[in-house]
Amino acid sequence: MAGVEPVFLPERVFQLDEGGIDHNNLLFRGNVPLVRNGEDYVFSYRALEAQLEKIRLPVDPSFRLGRYHLIVVMIMDDTDDYRVFAPEVASFKDASGTPLDPLALSHNKTYPGYSIPGWNPTTLHGASITDEEGTAHPGSLVWWPIEACDGAPCDRTFLGPGNNQSYNFMGLIDFVHTTLQGAPMGGRPMLIYMHSVNGVDRVGATAIGYAMNYLGLTYDAALAESGNGATPEPAPSYLTLACAYCRQLVFPNRTANCSECVGD
Repeated sequence: MAGVEPVFLPERVFQLDEGGIDHNNLLFRGNVPLVRNGEDYVFSYRALEAQLEKIRLPVDPSFRLGRYHLIVVMIMDDTDDYRVFAPEVASFKDASGTPLDPLALSHNKTYPGYSIPGWNPTTLHGASITDEEGTAHPGSLVWWPIEACDGAPCDRTFLGPGNNQSYNFMGLIDFVHTTLQGAPMGGRPMLIYMHSVNGVDRVGATAIGYAMNYLGLTYDAALAESGNGATPEPAPSYLTLACAYCRQLVFPNRTANCSECVGD
């Protein structure tokens, strides 16, 4: 998706699932939640909140993003995407109110992430997120970059498992589902917002894999659902990743095999 301006696109936000106690936790996908502020980017909390309300208020009139602990799962790299990686990371603050350091998190733009010493993509970074007006809200950041099998076999390096030798696409999907089923954080239900830069390739492949595994959808149904009619399909190399994931696992709830996949 080269050449696309990386600013928040509300039409690419939609809900994938819900879980946890009384199904109070929510899972959404979309694109990078940043807006322009002059030459800089700032986290578009209010714009994201407005789109989430548009989606949720018809089914839950009491919905307010401020009631949730927002967990942002950032599925993008720290090199080519650093222009948006850095301001998004810096929008989060630790428990003492100190902004997160993008260079510290990325180990001075080390990529792939799994080569960083002590790499643990399941870590929740930060305790609050700062909105466009400088107001803090409960929030944490997860950084879990993945890559497409572009001209390379979709092997363990891309799929996983294992945090220290691979991008661990399998682990990302399992982590999202496990987190969605978790207990409240600080007495608040969790709202997970997973995104890539443009909300198409990386997050699209992840949404397809999630839907096949945890929603019991076929590949074709997951592909149709992943874009909700408003988002382009992921690039072929990311569809190949989703298909490799389909073949790797035996999904107990899946209603069809992977014969619908690209290249079959």
